[in-house]
Parts: sequence; structure tokens; C-alpha cells
Amino acid sequence: MTHDARHTIPDAGRAWARSRLGCACLVALAAAFCICKGQPVEIWLPVIKSTLTVGPWLYIPCAAALLWFTMNATNCSDGVDGLAGSLTLISLFSLAALLYGVVGYLPIARYLLVPHYANGARWAILTATVAGGLAGYLWHNAEPSRVLMGDAGSRMLGLLVGVAVLAAGNPFLVIVVAPVALVNGGTGLLKMVLLRLLKRVGFDTTPPNRLTPEAAAHQHLVVRALHHYRFPLHDHCRKNMMWSNAQVLMRFVLVQAFLTPALFVILIKIR
Repeated sequence: MTHDARHTIPDAGRAWARSRLGCACLVALAAAFCICKGQPVEIWLPVIKSTLTVGPWLYIPCAAALLWFTMNATNCSDGVDGLAGSLTLISLFSLAALLYGVVGYLPIARYLLVPHYANGARWAILTATVAGGLAGYLWHNAEPSRVLMGDAGSRMLGLLVGVAVLAAGNPFLVIVVAPVALVNGGTGLLKMVLLRLLKRVGFDTTPPNRLTPEAAAHQHLVVRALHHYRFPLHDHCRKNMMWSNAQVLMRFVLVQAFLTPALFVILIKIR
């Protein structure tokens, strides 16, 4: 392979990645606009008993950022058979229960001091329906995987989680219903952003294993720390901690299954 060809292939890969991120951004903006319909939106927050009315000029970019993050964090979690699907399944069922039994049911909403959304039950039916289809996919596609979800499938699931969170009226619910998925995929996005920022300000961000021992020893501590841990986090668990795919799947699912109800109770009690 020629020198020019070696540079062309990585450049093409980076261009393709940027185009996918750009498309995800456009989809997130369009979805945020459709949710608010260009009108002010009433939301509720963990530490404030009263609701807040947010104008579309603020709601649309903030909602789009949340949707973009959930889409790409879920996509980054799609590296172990069944991981992204299983974590998203817990998120979707949790959101369906919340939308139907809390914000969509007036007596419970009043008791818990959260606003009542008349369309909550409709969003719950949509969310539960997709969750049921996803459960069938996971049942058929248990490891070893026979049908790949792909970027389109994982991003769609992340988008639905974000949309259901926005339909429930509290953007912080995304931390409650998808803590492991966000940490697993979000840390990979954070690492990418930090390395690019450090490179722009003049730091050498080359992986230490590609440098001489002398050059690696002189790298900045933050750069070495970022390269020491693999992201998404499931890659670190597999490569550095020697977990099998089955161990990663089971342990990540268990952590999210226990965290979600605990965080939900905390979210409600803070109010």
C-alpha cells in the first residue's frame, strides 16, 4: 500500500464518522422541534416543586443535545452481543411505567408532586410496544448473535429513550433510566472530545504504545490516563479486566436494573 493510500483510508473513515454525527445532530434537532411544536414547554426538575416553562429557543437546542447524547451513547454501547439492547430494554420499560403510572395518571402525579401530562399514557404505549419488539429481538438473537443491530438500530433506540424522557417532562430522568448505558457510551464520547481538545492546544495525544519509552514518559499525565482506560467502558472490562462477553452483559444489566429504581426513588424524594 502506498503512503498516500495509507493516509486516504483513515481520512475517509474520519469523514464518514463526522457525517454520521452530523446526521444524528440534524435528526435530534428535528425531533426536538416536533416534540415542542415550536411552543413553550412545561418541565419539572428534581429539586423544584413548581414547574418551569421553557421557551422553544432554549428548549430545542437543549433537547437536541440530550437526544444526540442518548443516540450516540447507545450506539457506543453496541459492542457486545445484546448489551445495547438489554440496557435499552430496561430503560424503555422503566419509562413506560413512569409515563403510564406516574405522569400519565392524575392521582399519582398529584400525590408525587409531578405535573400530569395527558399524553403520557400514549407515549407509554408506544414505548412499551417498542420494548416488547426489542425483547423479541433479544430472545431470538441471544449470543451468539445472528442479526446485527447496527448503527441505525442502536441510534434509533437511543433516540426513543431520549424522546420518552422528554415526553415525561424531566430531562434528568435520562440519568435515572439509563445510568449504565450513559456511562458506558458517554465516557467514550468524553474521551474523544478531551483528546481532540488537548491535541488542539498542543499536547501530544499519540497512544503511548506507538511512542518510544522516553517519549511516552514525557507525555502529559492526563493524556496517559485517558489512553490507559479503554472506552467504551465495556472494552476496558473485556480487554483489561478479562471479562467475557457474558460477564459484561450480565454485570452491566444487573447494575442498571438495581440503579434505576434506586435513582427513581431519590429523584422523587428530593422533590
